[in-house]
Amino acid sequence: MEERRRKEVGRRSHDQLKLELRHRELMSERKYLLESLRDEMSTDLRVICQDKYGYVLHVESEWQTHLQQLMHERGIFPKHKPAATEEPEW
Repeated sequence: MEERRRKEVGRRSHDQLKLELRHRELMSERKYLLESLRDEMSTDLRVICQDKYGYVLHVESEWQTHLQQLMHERGIFPKHKPAATEEPEW
């Protein structure tokens, strides 16, 4: 009777150990998948932000050029060249 009880306890312990091991494997897989998803989303968001920032810079440049052209046409201020293209005064 005692031997049978000991085998039953051993079997239950073994089954519980297998369940815990499987649970840890599942948690590791889920953690890996979540980290992969997070990295992918982070990369996508970074690309979107860079695209939006590039678009904003482009639009700002277009508006600046347009505004300068309007001001020049109406004689408010003379048309001004960007400082990078001007010759330095020595």
